[in-house]
Amino acid sequence: MQEAGAALPPEVVHMIVTWASRIYNPAKKFDRRGLAACSALCRHWAKIIRPTLFHTIIIRSHLDLVELLALMDATAIVRPPITDCIQDVIVEHRGAQCCPWLHRIYQVWKRLVRPTVEIILEKSWITAPSPEYMPSRELKPSAGLGLLPGQALPITLPGSLYPFFRVALHSLKLRRVADLVRFVHRLPMVLECDLRNVTFVEDLTLSPLRTLRIRGPLRAVTASDCGDGTLEAQIFLASTVLAARERLHMDDPTWSSLLQTVRYSVPQSCSSVAMDINESEDKLFIRSGKLPVGALEQKDPSWGIVIEVSRPKHAEKNHGMQVYLTHNRVWSAIKLTLPLVSLNGHIFIFRLSARFIMQTDISPSSYHGYYSQMALGVYRLLSRGALDPCLPSGHVSLVVFRKFAGISTHQNPYQDRLPSSQNSASYAISLQPRAEYPQTSVAQGFAQNERTP
Repeated sequence: MQEAGAALPPEVVHMIVTWASRIYNPAKKFDRRGLAACSALCRHWAKIIRPTLFHTIIIRSHLDLVELLALMDATAIVRPPITDCIQDVIVEHRGAQCCPWLHRIYQVWKRLVRPTVEIILEKSWITAPSPEYMPSRELKPSAGLGLLPGQALPITLPGSLYPFFRVALHSLKLRRVADLVRFVHRLPMVLECDLRNVTFVEDLTLSPLRTLRIRGPLRAVTASDCGDGTLEAQIFLASTVLAARERLHMDDPTWSSLLQTVRYSVPQSCSSVAMDINESEDKLFIRSGKLPVGALEQKDPSWGIVIEVSRPKHAEKNHGMQVYLTHNRVWSAIKLTLPLVSLNGHIFIFRLSARFIMQTDISPSSYHGYYSQMALGVYRLLSRGALDPCLPSGHVSLVVFRKFAGISTHQNPYQDRLPSSQNSASYAISLQPRAEYPQTSVAQGFAQNERTP
């Protein structure tokens, strides 16, 4: 049988195995029993099939963990050994179990070569009071409360025993936000955190005194239908777990202005918010959509709006940011710089411009309506006093300039700064001294823009 298996070119076998597996197509259902039967035919096929067969390992119980450790300790007759084949380890922990075992995942991780370990906690979990406020004798599963990993033991184990690169918490009911933040921030290797339908007994608040310094390289957090399900709750939870404000070194007024911009730019119907941070470049990506999704790719069509926040090169820390927006297939940009900069004697706080690709199934009027809403959101930001701490006295009026399909509805002294293509729409929103432009011109300008075809 060894010779018969070797008669088939290994490239053909590899192509068949790849097509039958879910490595390159995660949505495909993968029945391992078929590949396992082929692997048992001969050593030649086993050598080709084993890397695919054991590429992803799913551990659902303590028994699965014990069996995997025994399999890894067994003498390998066929090469490559299992420890060289495992690339991804997924730990699915659903509901309360009789004894804690997640800390033993470290025994698997240390024997593998560059693995990716993911943990998924689902359903019926609720955290008890934190160990520092609760005697160890009360931290028992018999108390009727399930505990997050590390809280069900009589002693506090180091976070290095939980080598999770990705953490997914689904349909959980936790005591408070501080328990979630403490759990995530104790993991030294976590890169992504996915929160879906996570609710809390206490309100969505986090005391500044209990905010922990993040230890790991956490760079992405997704919140979907968490808390009361509102957009406000998703933004708060994602930014709190990611510690975005602290890691971007933003002061309170600047961070508050950014959150106001996000709230007015994202439709309230959105139920998912993802934040992805790049500390080396001082950048923060905020993605929002209507459906819960786990992917954090910017080109994912599931995400309706993408907001990129970056610090201007000329701005010092705690003093500025730039915001870029992408709405579906439309690219636009809002540049918000704090403190304000002076250009040609005029004080600018926003410059909102947009450029899009003409689509056959999308009319220009739909883009026009969207940008009108964006401009109106900026006006609401100012009118409600969200940026008052950042504005100099006497500069409270707003003038909106719009250029759509080559037609200007208002005399714009900065027309050369805007796109000139026929397939583009743009707004320039500038803050002017009250003496030059009365505040009443704002509403008139919006009304004039809306009436323009």
